[in-house]
Amino acid sequence: VYHNNARLEAFHEFLREACVQASASNPTPFHHWVNALARDRRLVRLYTQNIDGLELRLPYLFTQTPLTTSGPWPNTIQLHGTLHYSQCTKNGHVLPTDLSLFVGNTPPVCRLCEIAEDERVAAGKRGRNPGGLRPRILLYDQEADWENESIGKVHAHDLEAMPDALIVAGTALDGPGARDLVRSMAEVVRKNNGLAIWINKELPKQNVMACFDVVLKGTC
Repeated sequence: VYHNNARLEAFHEFLREACVQASASNPTPFHHWVNALARDRRLVRLYTQNIDGLELRLPYLFTQTPLTTSGPWPNTIQLHGTLHYSQCTKNGHVLPTDLSLFVGNTPPVCRLCEIAEDERVAAGKRGRNPGGLRPRILLYDQEADWENESIGKVHAHDLEAMPDALIVAGTALDGPGARDLVRSMAEVVRKNNGLAIWINKELPKQNVMACFDVVLKGTC
């Protein structure tokens, strides 16, 4: 995307449209049910691959951006990031996404870098190029290197909690990271005499079918 002007312009258009659609959408009944689990302290964690942030509109499904490497951690872990934050490619600054900046085929400049550079120049120091901003989301099969360590620590902590149920809903588990997370969690749940449940319009693929005790084909 970032090595092709036409693709970058199309990506910026997608970003703007996705943010508008997310703003016009509301949490689903399933979101509200998970929120109730969290309210009653029955939820170990919600891991989501969605980037629209709908669950964050509910009071008990809060998250943290960026995610820290030490607990306590929030109830919601965004495996693929979020449309609502952007990150500087140079200094790692994390800023709320300003859609007005993501136009055309050039990445927007990080305003925190610009402020720092203005201060350097005012102090008589040599100016440096500021970093660019990118939406803090996972693209295709790339790894979100800014969150890998943190997510790994949360995952390890949750395995030690010995959960007694796992619900996988609305995902085909095509990504290797989420698939491995589910496999390890399902193994722990079974050791704790619990149930692993699949809910989706499609049946689980053969590479994860054995993880589930209950398969429900339908919407959630």
